[in-house]
Amino acid sequence: MRRFLLFLLLSNLIFMHTSISTAQDVQPLDLSQQSFLRSDRIGITFVAHIGSLGNDAQTRYRRALELGAGWTRYPIYWSDVERTPNSYTWEPHDRLFAANRRAGLETNAILMNTPGMYRAGDGGITGVFEPVFSDGTDTPGAGKTINPNNPWAEYVFAAVNRYKPGGTLSQQEGWTVGEGIRVWEMWNEPDLGLFWSGGKVNYARLQKVGYLATKHADPGARVMFGGLAYGNPDTDDWLADVLRIHDGDPGARATGYYMDIVGLHSYNDARRTGLVINRVKDTLAGYGLATPIWLNEFGVPVWDDYPGPIWAANEPGSRTLRATQEQQAAYAVQASAYAFAAGAEKIFWHQLYDDCGNSPGNHSPDERRGGDAFGFFRNPADMTCYSQHPNPGTPRLSATAYQMVSRVFGSGDLSESQVSRNADGSVFIRFQKAEERITVMWSERTEEQTISFPALTQSAQVFTYRGAPFQLTPSEGRYSVTLPPARPNDDPQRPPGTSIPIGGTTYVMVEGVTPAQTLVLEAGPGPTREPRSSQIGSVLEGGPTDTTLAPISDDLTPPVTDMVDLPETSPVAFNVRWTGADNVGIERYLVWVRINDGEWQPWLETTRTDSDYVGVPGNVYAFAVWAVDAAGNWSLNTDLQPQTFTVVQ
Repeated sequence: MRRFLLFLLLSNLIFMHTSISTAQDVQPLDLSQQSFLRSDRIGITFVAHIGSLGNDAQTRYRRALELGAGWTRYPIYWSDVERTPNSYTWEPHDRLFAANRRAGLETNAILMNTPGMYRAGDGGITGVFEPVFSDGTDTPGAGKTINPNNPWAEYVFAAVNRYKPGGTLSQQEGWTVGEGIRVWEMWNEPDLGLFWSGGKVNYARLQKVGYLATKHADPGARVMFGGLAYGNPDTDDWLADVLRIHDGDPGARATGYYMDIVGLHSYNDARRTGLVINRVKDTLAGYGLATPIWLNEFGVPVWDDYPGPIWAANEPGSRTLRATQEQQAAYAVQASAYAFAAGAEKIFWHQLYDDCGNSPGNHSPDERRGGDAFGFFRNPADMTCYSQHPNPGTPRLSATAYQMVSRVFGSGDLSESQVSRNADGSVFIRFQKAEERITVMWSERTEEQTISFPALTQSAQVFTYRGAPFQLTPSEGRYSVTLPPARPNDDPQRPPGTSIPIGGTTYVMVEGVTPAQTLVLEAGPGPTREPRSSQIGSVLEGGPTDTTLAPISDDLTPPVTDMVDLPETSPVAFNVRWTGADNVGIERYLVWVRINDGEWQPWLETTRTDSDYVGVPGNVYAFAVWAVDAAGNWSLNTDLQPQTFTVVQ
C-alpha cells in the first residue's frame, strides 16, 4: 500500500525529474478518476497502442498522465479493419479505445491507409468520387443512408458510428453521456508520398467525403484536415491548394471548407513551429476562416542516447535532424511556447516511448543500427524493439520539461502573447494569465550570457527542468538572469550563418502582476514579431517591432511546510505535528519518515496536521512533510531533509 501511495503522490509532483515514476509492477486499476492534471491542451502520441495492452499498459498510461497529458493520438488503419469487402474487424481497436477512456484520455483518431482492393491506379481510392449518400447526392439529410458504392464513405461512417458517444463501444462499455471519440482526422501527412500518393484533387475529395460521412454519423464530431508535414509550403502548399479546390464547391463555405480543425506537424526547429502555424493562419484568413490549429505532432529525436546513433559524436552526418538530450528538453519547452504564442489550440509530443524508432528490430547499442529516439521514456527491457538500454524504462530530461509545460500552460487563457527575439541573442516569449505574467526565456548564443530586464514585481519564481524552482529578486528594479549557451550549429545540412534551431537551457519565470501593468521595452535594437507570411522553408528573419504584451490564470505559488520540533527523546508512542502555509489553502499533506539511516518512506497522506507515531526503542526517527495546495502546487522541499527528529527510548 505504501509503495502505491508513493507512486500516486509522485505522479502529482511538478517540475522534478525524480517525480517521474520508474515502477514496472503497477497493478491494473481504473485511472479515470485519479487526480492527474489531464490538460485538455496537452497531448502525447501513441500513449498506448494495440500491441501494448498487456502488462505494461498501466505503466504507459500512468507516465503520460504524470506528464499532464489529456489527449492521445492513434491511427485506425482501414487496411487492418476491412480485409475483405464489407467485413469489419474492430475488436483490437475496441480494447485500445476503451483503455484510453478508462485512463481518462481523449483520443484524436486518424482514419487512413487504403486496403489494396480499394486502391485506385492514380493512388486515390476507388469510388471516392461516387455520391456520399444513396440518393445520388452529397447533400446531407435526415434518414439518408451512405452510398455502398463509396467504400471510403462507408468506412468513415462505420468507424465514427462505432466509437462516437452513444455508439456501439459506448453501449458495450456502459459509458456515460458524452464519452467517446469526437475528433476524426482525415489521413496523416497527405503531403508526404510515404502516406498518400493520390495528389491534391483526390485528397480534397477524400476530405469532403470523410467530413460528410462523419457528420452524418455524429453531428457533434469535429473533423480535422489530415496533419500536414508542411515540408516547405513556399514550394508546395497543400492546405492552400486544397482550399483552392474546395473554393469552387457550393457547399464549402457553409461547412468551413469541410473541416473543423487543421492538423499540423513540425519537428527539430523550435522557432519554425510558430512560423508554420502563422503561415496556416494567414492561408485560412485568405478564405475568411479562423479554423482552430492543432500541432498534433512535434518533437526531435536524440542522437546521444540509445537507440539513437550514439556514435554520432564523431560523425556529424549521423546526427542530422537530431539533438542531444539537453537540446530535446529545451526544444520541448521552446517549441511549445512558440506554438501557444502563435495560437495553437492543442499540442501533441511525438512520442511517449521510443517504441520501434521507425526502424523495427531489437538491435543492441554496438550494432550501429540506430533508430529515432523521440521518446520521453526509454524502452523497457521487455519491449520487442530496442530493449537493450542500460537503464530501461527510465525518463529522459525532456519528460520533466514537458511536465513543466503542462503545468504552466495546461490551463488558463493563452489568447494573447508576445514573441521577442532580441539582438543580443536572447529570446523571450511572454504570456499573461489572469494576474500572472509568464516569461519563457533562453539564449540562441553559443556562450553563456547574463541578461537584465525590468521587473514588475518584488520577486518571481523561476522554473527549470533541471532541478527545483528558485526565487528571483530584482536589484534596482531589474531582474538579472544568466542564460546557458546554445549548442553550436554543427549540423552539416544546415547552412552556415543560419540561426540555431534549438536554443540553450530554458527557464520559465512567473510574476504575479495585474493585467493593467505592461512592460516598457527599452530603446535600441528591439524584439521582432514572428513573421506571418514570410518564407517558412528557410526561416527568414524580419518583421516589424511589436511591443504588445499578452494578457498571464492558475496560481503557481507553492505551499511552505514545517514540522513542530520533537523532543530529543520520546516514548514509544508520541505525537508528530506539522504546519503548512499557502495563499489558496492546503489541500493535503504527505508526511515522510526515515528510521535511523534508512530510506525515506511515506507515512501519511492526510488533511490533518498531527498524528501519533509508534516507534521501537533505540531507533532514531526523522520526519519531513510535503503539501499540495488547491491549485495542485507542491511544496519545494522535495529533496528530503529532516525537519525534526527524535530518539525513542
